[in-house]
Amino acid sequence: MYIIDNNIFLDFIQSTKIMNRLYNIISLAILIFLFKEYNTEYSYIEINNQNSWLISSIFLVFYFFLMEFLNQKKINSLVLIYSHLVLTPSLALFISGSGSIEVLTYCFISVILIMFFSNNSETEKTKYFLSSNLLLIISVIFIFFNSLILETEFDFNLFLLETVYDTRDFVKDLHNPFTLYFGSFFSKFIIPILLTIFIYKKKYFQILLCIVLLLWYFLSTSLKTVLFTPVVIFFFYFFRKYRTKNIINLFFLILIISSLIGYYYFPIDLLGRRFFYIPATLTEVYINFFRDNQLYLSYAWYNPFVEYNYMYPPQYLISGEFWADEYTSANNGLVSSGFMNFGLFGIVIYSIILGKIFKIFSKQYIRSYLGVMFLFVFVFSTSFFVTSLLSHGIILFALFKSYYEVRSSK
Repeated sequence: MYIIDNNIFLDFIQSTKIMNRLYNIISLAILIFLFKEYNTEYSYIEINNQNSWLISSIFLVFYFFLMEFLNQKKINSLVLIYSHLVLTPSLALFISGSGSIEVLTYCFISVILIMFFSNNSETEKTKYFLSSNLLLIISVIFIFFNSLILETEFDFNLFLLETVYDTRDFVKDLHNPFTLYFGSFFSKFIIPILLTIFIYKKKYFQILLCIVLLLWYFLSTSLKTVLFTPVVIFFFYFFRKYRTKNIINLFFLILIISSLIGYYYFPIDLLGRRFFYIPATLTEVYINFFRDNQLYLSYAWYNPFVEYNYMYPPQYLISGEFWADEYTSANNGLVSSGFMNFGLFGIVIYSIILGKIFKIFSKQYIRSYLGVMFLFVFVFSTSFFVTSLLSHGIILFALFKSYYEVRSSK
């Protein structure tokens, strides 16, 4: 009689070629089905869809060929995350009948360019060391003063996501450069890095404190991404023994399955819309709206040379087009902001720059902080590119990562 070793099952699950293909096929199929359901709710958005079985088949073949390439070990894992957040939803939107060939092509171009310019090293260079407990103390001090500045009311109904936008409207005028820039730096990078380290070291008090700090920051700002950060960090820790690309593909499969379950069984369907459908649809809206009138960053304070000709900033302008609500911000990612400012040339330039940014993160670093790196890439899929660099702590994080390594205190 033969005894089946559990390692055989794990080896099968982690088989790169078999399981990654399966994950990607199932993810795309569910997303297409889900998007067809969403399309009935957003039927008022007019998209010049030119879908046919032949065109869809061509794009599908090209997509799976590209995904096969992205899943190779030598390719930067951050490009795979970006592809799942940008290209996969765009393809699903196109096949579901609400996407255009033009936008889907731009997404392919962006992913391919980032891939070519993001070749990273295997290991990290020698750096200066920082104590994790020291950074934790600094984080506590920042969250405390941030809470005072934003006059946090500790409305626990926020956890039910009922008063999110009311809180955002309240704190909008209270923010200053300090709270905006360092808030993103601490909530999206420093505290998640500390949480990752403490989970590996099994320092339970520090783990709890990091989670409390993230929830405290959420109560101050109502930024939904912060609320789900601990879940993301714990997921990638739980599957840490898998190969990096397998973990990423499995994460997105679970996220999409959860979106499907949420659509049918929960009153607030947040995941599918927030992570996939709305960004993909907004990309269509942005490119349709700005096709013949690029902005050349005229809306930004750092460009006084070009006159801005609209009453509202672009994210509120598009919100008026998308939701008929000029008071809600409809930020979107690299493809939207690149085209909005400089057309196809903007998408190309922004993608090359992002590839260069991805390049500074070694395979070792990405593997160690995979949950943090997902949050890092997510910023570029949901926020204007230049704004991400200047206002979301990206530059500060890149500099911090280049010179310092956080180590657990004894």
